[in-house]
Amino acid sequence: MPDLVAFAANAIKEVGTQDEWEQKLGDFEFDLVEEMVSAIPQMSSVARTFAVKLTHTNIERLRHAIRDA
Repeated sequence: MPDLVAFAANAIKEVGTQDEWEQKLGDFEFDLVEEMVSAIPQMSSVARTFAVKLTHTNIERLRHAIRDA
C-alpha cells in the first residue's frame, strides 16, 4: 500500500499537472511556514519545531516523488 506522498505523486501524474506542481513546490517558501507557526501562541517550541520540520520533510518527499514519477 503506497504512502500518502506516493499517492499524491501518482495522482498528480495521472492528472497531468506534474510540471505545474514541480514549479509550485520549487517556489515553496519554508520561511512562511516558520512565520505562521511562530504566530500560534499556544504551541510550544517543541511543537513548532516538529510542525516546521514535518512540513519541510513532506514537501521535499513530494518534490522528489513527483520528479521521479
